[in-house]
Amino acid sequence: MAVYEDRIARFFARVVVRFIYMIPAAVFYFLVYLGRRIRRWYVAGRALNWPAADATVRGSYELDENEVPFSRNGWGEEETEGNKYYPRWAVALQYGYEAAGEFYSGTYFLPATYSDGDLAFQAKKAWAGKTIVVRYNPSHPSQSFFLEQDGAPGKPHIPRLLSYQPYLTDLSLK
Repeated sequence: MAVYEDRIARFFARVVVRFIYMIPAAVFYFLVYLGRRIRRWYVAGRALNWPAADATVRGSYELDENEVPFSRNGWGEEETEGNKYYPRWAVALQYGYEAAGEFYSGTYFLPATYSDGDLAFQAKKAWAGKTIVVRYNPSHPSQSFFLEQDGAPGKPHIPRLLSYQPYLTDLSLK
């Protein structure tokens, strides 16, 4: 009976600790998400008046957004067998364009997310090598935006992760 009571006490202790940490973290994540949404709205409105440039989709990557504490998977019991993982794949397209005589690059997240990695792969593969039209800021040509009226499949997805850039390593062989 003492083992059972000890398990219950540990369970409730974990719940209380998670709840205490969850509130400030949830507020922080919400503010980050809200800030990104406002920024997207602001930049999209400004981009309507920017000059257009042809861009080529040169690469892409898939990002599993459910690797954060506030995902469907974040509060599972790691030591329990049989936990089911629920992926949420976001697809980012990386494109290159020329503006003011220089080459620049940008990233656009497809609006949909996928629970199946194969579907996410097919979505990114469909855009590989395509030419798209992006708008760039004439004052800062490195800032660009892919608008719906220029062929974007929808408003860009806003990732839930704090950092949504792929992990890259620069390697030089000299």
